[in-house]
Amino acid sequence: MVVQSKNANVDIIIPVFNQLEYTKQCIEHILKYTDVPYNLIIVDNCSSDGTSQYLKGVDALVISNSENRGCAAAWNQGVRAGNGAIKVIMNND
Repeated sequence: MVVQSKNANVDIIIPVFNQLEYTKQCIEHILKYTDVPYNLIIVDNCSSDGTSQYLKGVDALVISNSENRGCAAAWNQGVRAGNGAIKVIMNND
């Protein structure tokens, strides 16, 4: 669904906790409006509304937490996992 690029200089990091529809819309908008190579890193904070299942079909690095660690901790996880020089941190909503 999302094209990952090994040569991408940009990491887009999104923590999610439930809110499946927001997550879908967020990813769809990234696909539609982002025209530079990027890596998508999604940190799932133990969602229980179908988000985890949806993310299995997304071409992204998905980090799944066994508990809700909070937004800031999830951003930090994503930053550490990425390799791009530019880090974009955002929320799904």
